[in-house]
Amino acid sequence: MKDGFVKLAAAVPEISVGAPMKNADEICSLIDEAYENGVAVLAFPELSVTGYTSGDLFHSESLIRGAEKAVEKIAEYTKGKKMLVFVGAPIRVNCKLYNCAVAVDNGEILAIVPKKNLSNSGDTYESRWFSVPSEETFGDCYQLNHRIGKHECLFADKAVFVNDTVPSLSVGCEMCEDLWVPDTPSNELAKMGATVICNLSASLEVIGKDEYRRTLVKSASGRQNSAYVYSNCGMTESTTDGVFSGHTMIAERGSIIAENKPFAGKKLLCALVDTEHLVHERTKLPVRGAKDSTDYQIVFELEEREYDLCGEIDAHPFVPENETERRERCARILDMQAWG
Repeated sequence: MKDGFVKLAAAVPEISVGAPMKNADEICSLIDEAYENGVAVLAFPELSVTGYTSGDLFHSESLIRGAEKAVEKIAEYTKGKKMLVFVGAPIRVNCKLYNCAVAVDNGEILAIVPKKNLSNSGDTYESRWFSVPSEETFGDCYQLNHRIGKHECLFADKAVFVNDTVPSLSVGCEMCEDLWVPDTPSNELAKMGATVICNLSASLEVIGKDEYRRTLVKSASGRQNSAYVYSNCGMTESTTDGVFSGHTMIAERGSIIAENKPFAGKKLLCALVDTEHLVHERTKLPVRGAKDSTDYQIVFELEEREYDLCGEIDAHPFVPENETERRERCARILDMQAWG
């Protein structure tokens, strides 16, 4: 983590729909791979513990209880691994079921963050099974304590995860549809100090949608001066209502720096980001309306790692590798100089 460099990753596990404990084994396997690769923050897709396409099985008591046992198993498996991991799971609180991102680290469940904007367009029917956070459930502060097995953690509609090892690394998370709405939660998380945003997603594949995803991810990371980790469901989800492609991306300040293209089949996508540079840029151009996030800060543990930056730093960051883009860039520079 020298000089603020941190390795981020998005995972696309092979999912068995409706089989939480089997999925937990697959997730643990990818946690091992990410840990061995020096990853500091790892994001899995939306509802990765059960499969996003479980449908009316989300009304099943055995699936809900199985999901909680699987989350507990994943959390305990991370014991000795100081790495922030987000997994997707259905979590029941006060007799309501929520589509959640569960943050685990070093054997502990740190927090549960429910999805704020459910998807109910086209072939998605999330409001059939899930609720959204409300003042009725959470009270004025929109947070409460919740227990899964022996783990007691915060259940909050927003949270920023911080640590002392890399002060410039603060992490927030949102889920799929949250990115597609005008007032995305990541905007507020950035105002609260998050330099890295993780998105646990389940985005159906249709023609042209991959380019729109890229635009949204690049735009979010650019507006917020952040790094953005987008993890999406893979091809092993049910194809009853559509197909999923495993399209995952990592962006930094408006540019895609790593991508697992649709149907590429890669399980783990990693990239190094410079969090100190993100803080530097925010110091010059502050995120307007910054909020005091002390009440929502959750501390996670992180191991100090040394990364080999050879090949990671672009020697010519302003010169596009693609010849067509390079010609367009040179022509634009000539126009600017001539008209100037």
